[in-house]
Amino acid sequence: MGLENLLTAVYCDRRHSEPHGKLLQELDSLFILDGDVKERLRLTIQEGCGCAGAADVASEVSRRAIAIFNSVEGITTAHHRDFKNAHPVARLRDGGTVRTWKNAVGVDHVFLADYNDRMIYGGFVGWIHASGLERAIAQIKRELT
Repeated sequence: MGLENLLTAVYCDRRHSEPHGKLLQELDSLFILDGDVKERLRLTIQEGCGCAGAADVASEVSRRAIAIFNSVEGITTAHHRDFKNAHPVARLRDGGTVRTWKNAVGVDHVFLADYNDRMIYGGFVGWIHASGLERAIAQIKRELT
């Protein structure tokens, strides 16, 4: 396990029982980390991005949406750092949102946020599978909104 993964796990656990301000000050005092790692850990503390188990507490509607996304050929797990770039395209019956984002090279990303706007799923597909992702989003809009 790398240092970033270890710190992510530690902050995922501590964010539930300690003030976020305290954890952010602690993070800022860590001189061994580069700016990108600190930014990802900041998102972990503030929003829970990268914390395991988010999908385990998802509603039945969100779990169904995740299953639809996971059935898309070529879907790959997206990094939580890209969640902030995504824009809502649908509101689910449970109050969650489907969000999409296309990166600088045209790769399509999809994220699912819970009713508190916390990321519970993220995925992306290469150009060749973009139409499959579009169909999945359309199916979710038909069945789960």
